[in-house]
Amino acid sequence: KSMILSRLTKANPEVADYPFTTRTPLPGMAEYENVQIQLVDLPPISKEHMEPWLPVIIRQADIVLLVIDLSTEDLLEQIGMVKGVLRERRVELEDKQEQIGVAYKKTIIVANKIDLPGSEENLTLLQELYGQKYSLLSISAGRGINLEELKIRIYDALDVVRVYTKAPGKEVNYNEPLAVKKGSNVLDVAQSIHKDFADKLRFARIWGRDKYAGQKVHKDYILQEGDIIEFHI
Repeated sequence: KSMILSRLTKANPEVADYPFTTRTPLPGMAEYENVQIQLVDLPPISKEHMEPWLPVIIRQADIVLLVIDLSTEDLLEQIGMVKGVLRERRVELEDKQEQIGVAYKKTIIVANKIDLPGSEENLTLLQELYGQKYSLLSISAGRGINLEELKIRIYDALDVVRVYTKAPGKEVNYNEPLAVKKGSNVLDVAQSIHKDFADKLRFARIWGRDKYAGQKVHKDYILQEGDIIEFHI
């Protein structure tokens, strides 16, 4: 886990060959194109011990990366153990809503160390058991295999769209997009900027693939990937 954080961000976690080197949450910012995604390396979960505050952080996360070691013989047992320990704390590593009070978290299985002997066979087994239920990606943090694809998977799983704002008569800054949940409308973005700004909003103009340049739209217009918004108050 720590190696993945080190490779994808500018964070400097302690990386070692022995387990449980991570004791406290360690955040880092990963760049995907022009978007910053926060990753947090958490202490590992074992049958004997889990930090009592760890499920609280997982509940608050948008998605979970379940990192496993493909070179171990008991990887299936480890996955089952982690899911079971979290289930006892009413956290399910599945994206479904079936029971009130349970946090269901969208999860990507990150199968690390694909470069080591025996990993290909374990990956095949993993795909047979979990490939239909989870987004599953094999990587090698040590050798940098599939790390760019991992960032793509993370971004796609977040279910966001990038939009850009501009002031009337000004140019667009494409280096600072707003990442908003799919289905968000113009008013949602205005409220994310400032409540008073949203209260005073009269209308907006949109530049985008599905609109002609500067088309006037109402507050309930659903934003699309790459839309440029010009607010009028």
